[in-house]
Amino acid sequence: MATDYDKPAEMPDGFEGDYWIDEQIWGHRLYDEQTPWLTLLEFLTVFQSDPSLMTQDNLRYRPQRQLRLRNVVFNNPFFTELVRDPPLTDAVAWDRWLELMKGTVTPSNLPPLTELKSKIPRFADFARLVGYLRRTAIEGNSNKRWSSKFVFPFGRHSLYEDLRVSENGASNDRRFFARNGELLYLMLARSGKADQVASELQRRFFAQPDPTDDIVGILQGSALPAEEKSAGYLPYKRLPEYDTLADDWIFLLGQRLPKFDVLPYIVTMTGLHLLIYFLRRASATAGRVDTPVFVCEIVGPRRSAVRDVALSSFESNQALPRVAVDTLVKSVVKDPRWSEALNDPEPINAAAQVLARHFNWPDDDELQDMNCRSPEHLLEELLSRALGRHKQHVGKIHGSWARAIGLSSRRGSQRVRYAPTDALLKALVFANVQSRMEFKDFLKRLYERYGFVIGEQHAASYITEDQADLEDFAENAMRLEERLTSLGLMHRLSDGCAYVELPFRGRSHHRE
Repeated sequence: MATDYDKPAEMPDGFEGDYWIDEQIWGHRLYDEQTPWLTLLEFLTVFQSDPSLMTQDNLRYRPQRQLRLRNVVFNNPFFTELVRDPPLTDAVAWDRWLELMKGTVTPSNLPPLTELKSKIPRFADFARLVGYLRRTAIEGNSNKRWSSKFVFPFGRHSLYEDLRVSENGASNDRRFFARNGELLYLMLARSGKADQVASELQRRFFAQPDPTDDIVGILQGSALPAEEKSAGYLPYKRLPEYDTLADDWIFLLGQRLPKFDVLPYIVTMTGLHLLIYFLRRASATAGRVDTPVFVCEIVGPRRSAVRDVALSSFESNQALPRVAVDTLVKSVVKDPRWSEALNDPEPINAAAQVLARHFNWPDDDELQDMNCRSPEHLLEELLSRALGRHKQHVGKIHGSWARAIGLSSRRGSQRVRYAPTDALLKALVFANVQSRMEFKDFLKRLYERYGFVIGEQHAASYITEDQADLEDFAENAMRLEERLTSLGLMHRLSDGCAYVELPFRGRSHHRE
């Protein structure tokens, strides 16, 4: 167990769930259906409400709703009829569109759509603006309901929470904003560089108004008062993973890139850091000594022995969270109160009280319905239920996030293994290279910082165990060099001198 860190044992107020097990290990809550992009959007929604990044506990914030904005952009199928050749006059087009929009399901207390007519007199301009926001939307082609779609985060007006809308009003939903972004906020707030992250975010995205975001504000109109919400629960007060995450954010925000161009790199690296956090906390809970690593195959024209090692590495990490849950549940037998319960005149009731203290299960009704034969049977029932619940969402995080950030692939195989995409490789370069770095140092950094095993230098255990030989990993590293060269991120000066380099020179600050 991760006893080296200040980890509160108590269950936070407001927890709604059957078992306090996954949440003890990873927090309340990490969720597989919330993609890295949606995680960043939820984080920015929290940050625009509390931009200090100094609240480490009991975080409360007021997310925007921006319902008129998303109603106009995502719940509005009428432009094809109204923008045509020959076009309608502006007055007729506006009147017809306002009439058609009366049929959409929206809360009755939104700012009136009629005021848009005076703000944007030319209907064609209005239609082009809405079309642009749709094209640039985050995961805009998804089949999510309109109230769960998000415009690009141009600025303060473009940030809002996920909602479920009905004729009776709108309510907060936790499917796509499941709290990953809240936990990300807390991780950065608990890092040793929270003030630097906050300063860089303010400088890059909020210090100066963005013209597109100003127009988004016109589409929204006056915002509805926001309800105050409490943020998720992050068990660990300090972890080295928080500091590494913050370092990468600061470094990327300092790159000489247009402010919106840097966001995809932040999304990818954040997804990687959350995946590392997820696996390392599982490993610590399971009592493992070795830190989880990612053996990465750099895909080439021929199958390599490294592929089999990458497959094994993926499957080992995939199984690790389940092992952590199993270990945590069974650890209850080390509690002296469990031994006392076994000798109690009513051992099942006494054992149930011990389990309830540790895991918030079972309640009295459940205990009566189960008809357990012994404390051991009760513990087996809890483990079965906990693993079933874990399998539904938390157990899918590793596979879902690895695929989302471009770390895993089925390419050329029926099984999933670690095989980084170009997008992930570019993010790793931009997050780690100041202007240029020797290739061998780049491989070393990827291993020490993220656990990536690519070349022969860090594959000794696999070579010793005859899973692959030195030449296999050397060829794997050579394929990475070729990939980076094709991306314009690699330059070889001689046979013994190759550099990973950025496509531009000069930085606003230096990496430590």
